Amino acid sequence: MAAKRGDEPKCFRVSARTILQLGGELISSDGIAFYELIKNAVDAGSKNVHVDVQMTLPLDAIQQLRAVVDESGEVNKRDLKKLKAEIVSAIIADAPRSNKLRKTVADASSLDDLLAAVLDANSITFRDTGTGMTLGQLDNIYLTVGTPHRLNERKSGSQRVVLGEKGIGRLSAMRLGSRLHVTTATAADEAWNELEIDWNDFGLDASQLLEDIEIAPYRGKTKDDPASHGTTIHITDLSTTWSLRRLSEIAGAELCRFTDPFTESKRFPIHLRLNGSSVPIPRMSDILNEHAHALVEGRLTIEGEPDDPVPVLEGKVQYLFSGSTGNALSGRILTFRYENAEIASLLTKAEDPDVGIDAVLRLGPFSMKCLWFNRRLLKAVEIDDSVLDLKRLVRQWSGGLMVYRDGFRVPPYGGPDDDWLDLDRGALAAQGYKVNRAQLVGKVDISARRNARLRDQTNREGLRDCPEKRALAGLLKHILEVEFRGYLKEVDDEIRNRDRISFAAFTERLAEAEEKINNSLDKLTEIEDEHPDLEIGPLAKRLQRAFHSVVEVVSEVQDTVETVEDEKARVLHLAALGLSIEKLAHELNRASKHALDALSQMDGSANASALKRSAVLQLQSLRKRLQNLDPLLTPARQTKQEFDLGKEIKSVLEGFQAKFERHGVTPKFSTKGDAPITVKAVRAMFIQVLENLIDNSVYWLSVGKRRKVADEAPREIRILLDGNRNVIEVADTGPGIAPENRERVFRPFFTLKPAGHGKGLGLYIAREIAEYHGGTLSLTDKGLRSTGRLNTFELDFSSGRV
Repeated sequence: MAAKRGDEPKCFRVSARTILQLGGELISSDGIAFYELIKNAVDAGSKNVHVDVQMTLPLDAIQQLRAVVDESGEVNKRDLKKLKAEIVSAIIADAPRSNKLRKTVADASSLDDLLAAVLDANSITFRDTGTGMTLGQLDNIYLTVGTPHRLNERKSGSQRVVLGEKGIGRLSAMRLGSRLHVTTATAADEAWNELEIDWNDFGLDASQLLEDIEIAPYRGKTKDDPASHGTTIHITDLSTTWSLRRLSEIAGAELCRFTDPFTESKRFPIHLRLNGSSVPIPRMSDILNEHAHALVEGRLTIEGEPDDPVPVLEGKVQYLFSGSTGNALSGRILTFRYENAEIASLLTKAEDPDVGIDAVLRLGPFSMKCLWFNRRLLKAVEIDDSVLDLKRLVRQWSGGLMVYRDGFRVPPYGGPDDDWLDLDRGALAAQGYKVNRAQLVGKVDISARRNARLRDQTNREGLRDCPEKRALAGLLKHILEVEFRGYLKEVDDEIRNRDRISFAAFTERLAEAEEKINNSLDKLTEIEDEHPDLEIGPLAKRLQRAFHSVVEVVSEVQDTVETVEDEKARVLHLAALGLSIEKLAHELNRASKHALDALSQMDGSANASALKRSAVLQLQSLRKRLQNLDPLLTPARQTKQEFDLGKEIKSVLEGFQAKFERHGVTPKFSTKGDAPITVKAVRAMFIQVLENLIDNSVYWLSVGKRRKVADEAPREIRILLDGNRNVIEVADTGPGIAPENRERVFRPFFTLKPAGHGKGLGLYIAREIAEYHGGTLSLTDKGLRSTGRLNTFELDFSSGRV
């Protein structure tokens, strides 16, 4: 779109109409057009921007006149007078420029003059006091579509926030109207530099080339104030009728989110007016913070040394609701922290191998904040004698997580029609439709410098798809769908169970009630003796029968509970059997494949003996795993029996021999105290606990190996049978577990493994088994890693020691 300059080297030739098509596709909405033109003011360093919309004539009146011009080209004086009268009658009476338009229409001596006056009747003006442009910049930069000028400025290390990067924002003017007039100057310019473009010229002839259209900036009038600077974008021949309602919609959906609404100090002043009257741009009220039911905060940081970076995802979830059902839990905080291999595991997906630790490191640091609202509990509140509708306020600002780069929004994320994290589908599949976009008001903070891989799409519809963007989305989904939704479920369960009375406490209270009732019955009997006419006897007997019925029901329920305690053992056996068979099936598939592969390569191979050894090892390990499964399948599987702990541990380790070799893991088993160490327990259950702990260790050691995030320590699993303390310690040299997750790893369905690698039940069942035997299973501080992470499980078997 540069001005014609004579003979130049040959290059691709573009039709003029292509520019119109390009603008229509790249700037897809009026809201985006406003955003882009306001963003130009920010990039120019302006302290604010004024947007003035003038509507003097309805669009349909303009279109009718244009149709007459297109059809006839010229009219006689009588028809011209009639057309002028129709235009004058359609003028918006209270518009500031109505009188000027009436005069211009009256002075029009031809149909062309009348059309020119009408096309200038409505306008949108963007005015800033930024650095402005010289005549050369207006020619060489503004008239070059796709210029990297702003991107180069950003890369040069500019301290100012630079939002633009593609040089196509100027096409936004085309979206709003067909005629553009730019007036600009730097502080050093003596006169204003001007440029006029009529986009209609670009579609007159389909064969016309872009270089055939003469467009050249020119020097305008001398500045009244020599020090003044800035840019004014004046757009006429508008494509839309602008009303207060339409502008208010853009103000409430787009402009209010232009800068970070959570941080009022960073708000960029936008002054929006329609026909001289201010159009308010809503601000996020502190009332939202004060009435939110929960708060989620998270961040990704890069720790460690430059040559050994460690990504850390951490944050907190806080329950804020203090209503009648939430007072006891208000202020309760859950913290979470994940590093290296854990993050790699969270992001591991078979269909997206590009998203892993490397992508997270390239992504760079970010932070997020989100308010959650239980819409059923929202009520109107009184503020300074006025009533504020909280539901309406939440509806205006909700939509999920908006994205802000250096404090300025990246549309359309967090908008009413955008579900970039697929939260609604996840909420639909979850219990209670929790954590859907209508409940969330939140943001993600990124920066151009720290998150350089996150680039805007050319059509301004979000970030370009890349591994770094998918890593960002994956981590945010984990925070909201795993950490937060899981936390809400825990809180709901706790609220439901908070007032639930145990049978022991209930029977105690029942006994107290029975004593009180008996005392009351004695008093009633005394009263009856003195006043037989009151007939108290039948009433007392009915009361006594009703109370005894309650006692019988409670007794039956209590018997049921005792039966359930016996049933718990059977349930634990079934759960342990299910997990063992599932793992065995996986090992059977892998072992048979490895054995067959090894045997098929033996013929004529120089490594025949090694291949045969590998096949034998796979089958031996599989045989041992089957042997260890036998106790779960025998009729006496629920019977406690005496057995040697040391022998059982060795037997379990033998079953893992092939898996250890395959993953390069070295097991180390040691004992303390007098041998043998004998316990009385359900042998099958003990095997299940030990196998689960070893399986977990092998998995995390192998993740570190695959992702190159493990430290230089050898991959080892260390098992200590301590007869002096009556404990078994299982430790490994893997990435360890964050202290924040010390107890969470034992909760049902909590897992840091990706889909297909775990269901979050192993450690839960293992602890249940330990407690069933009167013991404990815990994650201890012993052998604490230098990183502060935990890597030692301790199984206490003192209650079963023989």
